[in-house]
Amino acid sequence: MTCIPFLPVRFTTRPLSRLLAACALGAAATAAMAQADVRDFPGAALRLLQAEQAAIDRAVADRDRDQFEVSMARTLAFTEAWDFKSHANPALAPYAACTEAIADLHVTGLCRMLPAAEGCQPSPAPRLAENIQRCRQLATP
Repeated sequence: MTCIPFLPVRFTTRPLSRLLAACALGAAATAAMAQADVRDFPGAALRLLQAEQAAIDRAVADRDRDQFEVSMARTLAFTEAWDFKSHANPALAPYAACTEAIADLHVTGLCRMLPAAEGCQPSPAPRLAENIQRCRQLATP
């Protein structure tokens, strides 16, 4: 899977300022990555995965679905900047483990919060861990 799947979870409303901040961050990330070299993708993907995993861990601990929405906005901005939001980017094919880890990150987090939800059995966590490890190997020179 090389795109972020639609998450069938209804998020609660959140302050407009949080949404605007997420959109601004996404726009800045998009502009910053527009000229990026594809060889830099695994490292950038790992930085995103690390930051968003920490945000998701906090959201799960606090049972805060709003945080998932903010995190998803940042992740979607990243996927758009690297041109794999809605279709496969052939230039990123060698880094499929990284794109798949990014695609599975939020699903895995939501499954930790709502383990009985559709798509959470069997748990996607082992696949996410494997893809992060393979992405880490790709990022190592």
